[in-house]
Amino acid sequence: MQVVSAKFFLIIVATLLACSVLPPQRRKAALLAGSYAFYAWWNVPYWLLLCAATLAAYGAARAIDAAATDAGRRWALTGALIALLGTLAVFKYAGVLASLAGGGAQSAWALSRIVLPLGISYYTFKLISYVIDVYWGKYPAERDLVAFAVYPAFFPHILSGPIQRADDFLAQIRRPVANDPALVTSGLRLMLFGYFKIVVVAETLAPIVRATFAEPHQYTSAAMLVGCYAFVFQLYADFSGFTDVAIGVSRLLGIQTPPNFDQPFTATNIQVLWRRFHMTLTRWLADYLFLPLRIAFRGWGAAGLAAALVINFVAMGLWHAATWPFLAYGLLHALFICVSVFTLAARDAWFARHPALAPARRIWAPLLTFQLWTAAEILFRSESLAQAGDVFTSILSLHTAGLGTPPEIWMAVPAVAAMEIGHWLRANEPARLALRALPAAPRWALYYACLLTIMIFDHFGRSGFIYVRF
Repeated sequence: MQVVSAKFFLIIVATLLACSVLPPQRRKAALLAGSYAFYAWWNVPYWLLLCAATLAAYGAARAIDAAATDAGRRWALTGALIALLGTLAVFKYAGVLASLAGGGAQSAWALSRIVLPLGISYYTFKLISYVIDVYWGKYPAERDLVAFAVYPAFFPHILSGPIQRADDFLAQIRRPVANDPALVTSGLRLMLFGYFKIVVVAETLAPIVRATFAEPHQYTSAAMLVGCYAFVFQLYADFSGFTDVAIGVSRLLGIQTPPNFDQPFTATNIQVLWRRFHMTLTRWLADYLFLPLRIAFRGWGAAGLAAALVINFVAMGLWHAATWPFLAYGLLHALFICVSVFTLAARDAWFARHPALAPARRIWAPLLTFQLWTAAEILFRSESLAQAGDVFTSILSLHTAGLGTPPEIWMAVPAVAAMEIGHWLRANEPARLALRALPAAPRWALYYACLLTIMIFDHFGRSGFIYVRF
């Protein structure tokens, strides 16, 4: 189910109406009904799978709280992790697992055709973090099953995050709140900006990306490089746009959601960029994979830190899909991160001794970081290592014979510029306050212009949300 669809808007309106007519303490029931209706509308059997995963995590957490011994607590945690991770592995990696088990090419192909349940990665990660946090004693197990069931199923988040932590979300579900006009207004603005990024920016860039990646050797090196940059911004616009819609709808429903992006392409090194891109997944991996590995490998010194980083980023790559390009994607980012981590202190010290060069660093460091990110995104976009090799070869050969950049670039550049101005305004508080201080007429003219642009571009067709398949 797409966020740019009549079904999605219908679920939003119906849930908002239910929340407005029911007493505040019944809001959780309305949110659960709306979320389950959204999921069941897409696929009833997979909705039952979501319910089963919810019950497994709920029961495991209650068992952890009730266990009289550490062994009992560990058994409850282990059972939940096996159930949740096992289900995720079956649906995401069935074909690969069959091949590794010697099941034959035909059975592996058949298993690989299994439809991936909507949002299974995101609701599984939510449930895993909840059970682990209860096991670690961060908070007690939730006893209200209705309130807890809203957490993994919450429909604005289930397609592709953000991955909100259970204590933050459940605290808001338990607390009945009246409608906050400021929250509603900011939610509507976020939704408008998010739809602009999805429909106008990402979809304008999509033809450029499709054309250049389909036939890398048909384009000049410059055109191929433009195609790679186009994909970086297409993915960013698509994913951050969906996040804006998800956070905006959540605010309409009275739920504050953590941000998932924070101007990542202004980052001065790859570590900072990852802390600003898909922030909730990065934090999740840091808390539940990297930090436990870092503690386990602490006796190995720098080698232990490197091992933890490599495992973390390889897992992140394979989380997208168990393919050679995504394995290479994870390994390449692990290399970037390791080099950045182990050289950062020396680089900072060098610039401290040469303060005259510090201003230049603030300019070229983000540019260099962006080039590294773009190189890795070639692997993200490629369907095979051979295709990625063709793209790299096309760029590095510096040939000038071939097709130029597809004509959509003339619409894409202004669209990307408008998106980045929007991001700058959102991050710059004085500019944001000045914009809001404008008279109503110019502000509403801007909103209507944005809405009209979305409606016009929506008639050109949609490629589909990129991150849904993960």
